[in-house]
Amino acid sequence: MGARLALALLLKQNGDTVGAGQLFDTLAKQWANADADFKPLKTLQKNR
Repeated sequence: MGARLALALLLKQNGDTVGAGQLFDTLAKQWANADADFKPLKTLQKNR
């Protein structure tokens, strides 16, 4: 898992939905063309 994804998950867990959402959006843009079985992308989609 990447550091930014871990940070987004931590922010979400601590109630900072705005900060987590911004990181999730950034990561989603970067991984838009990633393979469907890319585990960090699956984690992002599950937690977004």
